[in-house]
Amino acid sequence: MANDLKITYIDEPVGALEGTTPSVTSLQAFCALEDILDTENNAPQRATLEDGYWVLGTAYHFFSDEPEKETWGLFSQAISGGDGSFAAPVVLTLELDDLYSSIGLTLRFDPYGPTWCSNMTAAWYRDGALLAQEDFAPDDWEYTCYKEVRNFNKVVLTFKAMSHGYRYLKLERISYGITRVFDSEECYAADLYQDTNVVSDELAVNTLDFTLRNRSDVGFLFQRRQGLRVTFGDELLGVYHISTSSRAGKNLYDIHAVDKVGLLEMAGDHAGGIYNGVAASVILAEIMGAIPYTLASSLASVALTGWLPKAPRRDNLQQVAFALGAMVRTGHSEAVDILPMPAGDATASWGQTESYEGGSVETAAPVTEVQLVAYEYLTGGESETLYDAELTGQAHVDFDAPVYGLAVAGGEIVSSDANGAVIAGTGTQVVLTGTKYKEVKRIYAKENPLRSGNDEDNPVRYEGMTLVSPAMAPALLEKLYGVCMRQDTVKGKVLTVTERPGERVSILTDDGEMRTGHLVSLDYTATGKLAADVTVLCDAEEDEA
Repeated sequence: MANDLKITYIDEPVGALEGTTPSVTSLQAFCALEDILDTENNAPQRATLEDGYWVLGTAYHFFSDEPEKETWGLFSQAISGGDGSFAAPVVLTLELDDLYSSIGLTLRFDPYGPTWCSNMTAAWYRDGALLAQEDFAPDDWEYTCYKEVRNFNKVVLTFKAMSHGYRYLKLERISYGITRVFDSEECYAADLYQDTNVVSDELAVNTLDFTLRNRSDVGFLFQRRQGLRVTFGDELLGVYHISTSSRAGKNLYDIHAVDKVGLLEMAGDHAGGIYNGVAASVILAEIMGAIPYTLASSLASVALTGWLPKAPRRDNLQQVAFALGAMVRTGHSEAVDILPMPAGDATASWGQTESYEGGSVETAAPVTEVQLVAYEYLTGGESETLYDAELTGQAHVDFDAPVYGLAVAGGEIVSSDANGAVIAGTGTQVVLTGTKYKEVKRIYAKENPLRSGNDEDNPVRYEGMTLVSPAMAPALLEKLYGVCMRQDTVKGKVLTVTERPGERVSILTDDGEMRTGHLVSLDYTATGKLAADVTVLCDAEEDEA
């Protein structure tokens, strides 16, 4: 099997489409223009009265009696003349909410005719000032206007003529960039790493590193958070986002990318707060924001009680996942998947044929006791001063512990939560007071009954997870204890394509034994086949018996 590793690079500014407001000078009443911003939009194949457009025996359907229920994108009222020219050009204006940079614009016209605009002008602006302007002559229904422009917030496209006479302008969708697919001839030294922690006491960022050789005449405009899809044959290995890039030589670029957990880390802090019996699905929706994720149905309604500080979103995701006893993984997925640790039989087996050689077994020192700290946050106590100063305008006050019962003198509270407040004043002395919750810690512990007289003390303590309440601590302790009793890990190199972090697998060891456990990491290499250095957390010996 030939090396079929491919990296698809979506070279467009993140957030540009979501931040665009389109307008146009000519549009059919049944169209919703914003559909051109949908990257998946496909207009219906409908017969019209355009000259020579409806070809009998093809897949055209009669025009709908309710066309407004279909997604057309841009479908102009104006129709071109016999020579393809519009009497008055159709002008599409794209207003953006911020400054963006791109390598060009990709336009998807009408694939069914096919027909397209054959004469157009694109102009880029920043705050009303013209940055760049260029004429283009598209020669197909899907066309890219290559033009690198930096820091623009408006684009004006003027469509002057069509590829055929007596045709409407149809534009299904538009994007601020291009999509390119790289094979092993262009991307090499690829290092693709994935892992998961089965109980989320840690939450790692999966990474992709590779060197790219540019074999085209079109340059790159690498930007933070841009997407990379990694596939091997038909299998999606992962979706990554550019973190850093650098030029390594002429036409050579070194790329470092992270998964959606890393993307979550770039997304700013989560406000946190005090939670009292709030469903996990509600808290996770706050944390994840626009980043796609899946949550196992068995976990969605679990009620959580406790405190989350104002912290990076990745940190608070880990807090929630740990409290649920869940694992987080992104490998082989479009999203962040949050699910219980899988149980049952192995779904994959790496024996003599699939293993390069037997994996080495590493045995950790036996854990003698597992301790879990649970937290309660109680009201009561005395109010204290949190801010006392002259204030003109607004100030954001962060608290070092959760607070309730806020009051202000000399100003006003604009907004507040348990972790902070925005206050306002008009030049007078402003005093903000409130009462801190009382934090109560309880330690739950379970000793290893198989501890021998020669075993040194080796306790494992889980603390600082402030969403672990006393109500859920006993069940969570049992789960943590079961993981801590698993002393053996197997590390080996195997052939793999579809196996995902967290799955139950069996692997051949260097002494010829098959061991079963959870796959916790894969470090991929692609030559003629896809292989990975893997780590398997083995079941305890008594569980395997």
